[in-house]
Amino acid sequence: MSVRFLSSGAALLLALSPMPAHAAACSSLPAEAGAQVDGFFAKLKADRAEAALDGILQTSPLWNNRAGAKEQLLAQMQAALKVYGAVTGVECVSEDSQGTMIVRQYWLAQHKDMVTRWEFDFMRAANGWQIGYFGFSDQLPTWF
Repeated sequence: MSVRFLSSGAALLLALSPMPAHAAACSSLPAEAGAQVDGFFAKLKADRAEAALDGILQTSPLWNNRAGAKEQLLAQMQAALKVYGAVTGVECVSEDSQGTMIVRQYWLAQHKDMVTRWEFDFMRAANGWQIGYFGFSDQLPTWF
């Protein structure tokens, strides 16, 4: 169930642990940026996929203006939760940056029957850090 979306010329590839969600592997972003991902996963673990998605979409004017994006993303998230089970934990596994304006984080989400990898690409905008892209993948062979 690999999920891909194309939007604005860029492919959107939709991409967990008992430790605090914003773990040391993902520590270079300011607290408000990390809080976006922490809130997303807290809602997802509480079986509130739509609220989790709304929290991400509302942080970026780019996402709010993409017609149909919410419906597509929500359908894919709900399908993954139905097939793989609830998210029980999250873990940040890597972080990389491009200069001082772009940071990419990869997170693993532990489901009952699977692990999915989530990607969050943050961009520093005039009004603070925003998620410019996010998604998940269940294609383990492509992760290495």
